[in-house]
Amino acid sequence: MNIVRFFMEDKRRFHIGDSSGDIKDIFSSGQLFSAVINSARLLYGKSAAEAMIVRFLSGDVLFSSMFLGLRVTDEKNEKTIHLLPKPTAPIIDTGAIKKEIINRKKKKKIKLLSGQLLQKLGNYWKEDAGQFECDLLESTLLIGNSIGVDPAELSGFNIDQERLESLQFLKTDSKPHNVISRRTGASDNIFYIDSLILEKKETDNVCFEPFMYFIVEGDFTKELKASIRLMADEGIGGKRSIGMGYFDSIEFEEGADSKTERDAYCLSLSTLLPEKGELDQLISYELEKASGFVHSGRGLSIRKKGYRLLSEGAITKGKLKGQVVDVTPEHFNQHPVYLNGKGVQIGFGDII
Repeated sequence: MNIVRFFMEDKRRFHIGDSSGDIKDIFSSGQLFSAVINSARLLYGKSAAEAMIVRFLSGDVLFSSMFLGLRVTDEKNEKTIHLLPKPTAPIIDTGAIKKEIINRKKKKKIKLLSGQLLQKLGNYWKEDAGQFECDLLESTLLIGNSIGVDPAELSGFNIDQERLESLQFLKTDSKPHNVISRRTGASDNIFYIDSLILEKKETDNVCFEPFMYFIVEGDFTKELKASIRLMADEGIGGKRSIGMGYFDSIEFEEGADSKTERDAYCLSLSTLLPEKGELDQLISYELEKASGFVHSGRGLSIRKKGYRLLSEGAITKGKLKGQVVDVTPEHFNQHPVYLNGKGVQIGFGDII
């Protein structure tokens, strides 16, 4: 599989909104699809963007959502850790129920797991119960209270565990702004803009640098790479006019696509819209609403049709084909508008 990493200066702000207007820390595969297609149109023109859309419609190209990663360095070592969504299925220590009750809140706070830890977790999947049966905290090294990694991934670094658990790379902030009257120059109203801030951290002479990344499956053409580069320059999310959402550098790592067995249990790394015939493959999932507005660079915002999608972390029996649907608003004739409900899924035995 191909990995695209985005690096930014310390304390860079992002405004990535969900359907309710709240800030989230994952740039979904659907949002990513729209951003890349828009960049392709700006770079190559309408016909090239339409040709790229056809490749997504046919499933020749798949995007994961954009997740957080960590680059960990000291004087002698460097480790790149790709974080993935924690599965939505329960993770229960059936051998110690009392201990499970005590640790339930602590486990609930964990949102992201490293690829290496997820590979180990897959060995404890119980098909009949539809859950993982293991002591997650016993085999997990916590970073902050929301990230879990395999202890072996940081074995070369001398870090105090209590300090490690105090690190926080993401924080939300609400900053006041003023509305200035064009007529009088007076300050009329105060309003607040929420943002997500990514921060570097250092402890015990070990530096933790957060970055963002996503996975591309399929033919990684030069046109697609160029469109992704332009997207990085243009920025992602909202409030880019006040400096949010920009990246400073980008890395491409190319590799072979995962070879997941047809009937293997899979973890979704994208927001998915299953076809009707695929509903019986759903094992564990949560839903999120995908909606928003069409801008098209013309200063006019029109609400597009909304759908309920499977959020990242859903578990299915076998890979879902998914679907790309037309969500073009009524009386909007400039171009079709699509919602990408196809995406990347990995089997429990795969690793990133």
